[in-house]
Amino acid sequence: MPVARLTLSSLPAFTLLSAVVGFGCGSSEHYEQPGAPRAGTSGEAGETGVGGSATGGTSSGGSSGASSAGRGGSAAGGTGGLSGGGGSSGAAGRDGSSGAPSTLKPHAIAGTPHGTCALDNAGKIACWGLAPKVWNVPEGNFVELYSGQSSTGTICAVRSDRTVACFYEPLGTSYTDFDPTLRVKSLAIGLGVICGIDENDNAFCNAYNASFELAVPSEEKFSLISAGNQFGCGISSSDGTVACWQADGFGTCDYSPPDNQLDAPAGAFDDISSSEFTTCAIGRDGKAKCWGLGEADDDPNGDQCFAENNAGQAEPPADTFRAVVVGSFHTCAVRTDGSLACWGAGEVDTCVDMSVDCGQSIPPEGTFEQVSVGLFHSCAMRADRTVACWGYDGDGDGRTTPPDAFQ
Repeated sequence: MPVARLTLSSLPAFTLLSAVVGFGCGSSEHYEQPGAPRAGTSGEAGETGVGGSATGGTSSGGSSGASSAGRGGSAAGGTGGLSGGGGSSGAAGRDGSSGAPSTLKPHAIAGTPHGTCALDNAGKIACWGLAPKVWNVPEGNFVELYSGQSSTGTICAVRSDRTVACFYEPLGTSYTDFDPTLRVKSLAIGLGVICGIDENDNAFCNAYNASFELAVPSEEKFSLISAGNQFGCGISSSDGTVACWQADGFGTCDYSPPDNQLDAPAGAFDDISSSEFTTCAIGRDGKAKCWGLGEADDDPNGDQCFAENNAGQAEPPADTFRAVVVGSFHTCAVRTDGSLACWGAGEVDTCVDMSVDCGQSIPPEGTFEQVSVGLFHSCAMRADRTVACWGYDGDGDGRTTPPDAFQ
């Protein structure tokens, strides 16, 4: 797969309000939070699989938190598809394996550009990365985490009563005056918007200001939505098909879709994730389909809003998956057997100054339930809530070293 090797000069204009950005695996990073959250996708209830019992297999319960049998799971267990973190995308339960069902609930881990946050067994939030800076996480117990994935440091946490508290990486200024005030079933975070499905099954997008407004099609009901840079996508509640729509763009950067980020493929899907100008979705057959920037036929030297960022992040392998999370330059997914696959930038580890190939697409072996992505690192959570991280270590700022509670 031809992959564009990106340099600092080719990185996207991530922050368009008043941010100062310096990226690169080996560079000294500075990021002033502009209040422009980006896409994370929500999880949905699992579907009943073939060959598993109604009690076997834990699905990636999304807004409803429902579970169902994984395909191939035994009557005693069978782990179905669970959520991916970092974009907090959750797929329906599909292929299962025999054994005791996992008690890990979906959306337990979420990635940020320079760190990761996760929920412990009691529902407390723990975040790591950017040491010695201190994360200002909300107090209390939570049941789900959603993030803007790898391009902004926004995380929203959902309580058991489905109310929301949002916070940011400990960098720059936080803008929280557009946090959802209603009860939600799921969330998706995009550029300048926090979107979601409310308790009445209505999709919404709250915008930081008028420039970022992303109107959800009023004639459609969605089971899941995702959001990228000035565009959104949703899985239809009625037939599982995907529809995408866009805002008008703003300023000198027109987010019209020359890279086809609105051209959703045909078919029915269970999971979806967007980031920047790329979307990936998991079909009912478990196959991943991606569109937008990073496709095989994209110009590796082409640009989108001042940035060359075609890194192959829209070229999934021909495997079957149960969850997917799209980042700015790379994508990670959980296969149906629980192993991990990542593609795009970081398929090699040449993490020198100003490089973006820091091994973030070289996941560890083993079985995992959820996965998350940052800019140049990734983390995944096992059924026992232990976490493995890989990729750029932030020059020792702790982003690839989970706290003791997760080791």
